[in-house]
Amino acid sequence: MAPKIKMLPVAFLTVLFCFGAVAHGPLAAAETEIRVGGTGGALAAISQLGEHYAASRPDVTVTVLPSLGSGGGIRAVRDRIIDIGVSGRPVREDEGAGSTLIQVPFARTAVALITSRPGGAKVTSQVLKALIADPSPMWPDGAPMHVILRPPTETDYHVLEAELPSVWQALVEARDRPEVPVTATDQENLELAVTLPGSLTTGTLLQLRAEDQPLYPVMIDGLVPSAETLASGDYPPIKDFVLVVRSDASKAAKAFVSFLQGEDAAVHLRALGAIPIR
Repeated sequence: MAPKIKMLPVAFLTVLFCFGAVAHGPLAAAETEIRVGGTGGALAAISQLGEHYAASRPDVTVTVLPSLGSGGGIRAVRDRIIDIGVSGRPVREDEGAGSTLIQVPFARTAVALITSRPGGAKVTSQVLKALIADPSPMWPDGAPMHVILRPPTETDYHVLEAELPSVWQALVEARDRPEVPVTATDQENLELAVTLPGSLTTGTLLQLRAEDQPLYPVMIDGLVPSAETLASGDYPPIKDFVLVVRSDASKAAKAFVSFLQGEDAAVHLRALGAIPIR
């Protein structure tokens, strides 16, 4: 039996946020739907795990929304629009942490610089800083570099600020150049990176592996992003994803969260370059 995973189109989000529910036909009444949304960096992995979960539960449908961002996912859980949120940052007290909302550790992954150059690249942080700062940047072999930025609130940038401050500063300054594109979501980010030769952007190893895009991590100062270097502590730019549910979450939502914290999910996460966290 094919697993039942619904990926809703972006346009449908307007309906979700206006009415707070997805319309069900007569045949759907007997099914239990679990709606998941939040940061795009973990959605592909959640979708794959949802397929595995639903495959052995014919009465369960897992619906994964397009990227809402961490804050959007948190608000959607709080407002009962979705059952489970996925966030790349902790839930704040003013968002309902510790009262309305419960956050559950899920996965740790590497925050990496990513390129469309086959095989990736090896550079020092100082060289990379200079390349990003150049209005007409070229990779060390002379190939053009196309820098892609994310919004300034992107959590990956907070990680880079702490662990690779010179690279982060160069990305901040590149924001003043109008020709440098800025992508709104994690999915748009990797999609644009694929289309631009010699692209350079930020992202997580979990998303890169789960979406299986023809993109490659950049080795910076000899640091290689991988599950092994994460586990050993040799790769410091890391990002933790948490699952967010209401304190009065349904039994179905709680059961799926338990599965996402289980060993089957842990094996899959490790294969995608992430570390399960409990």
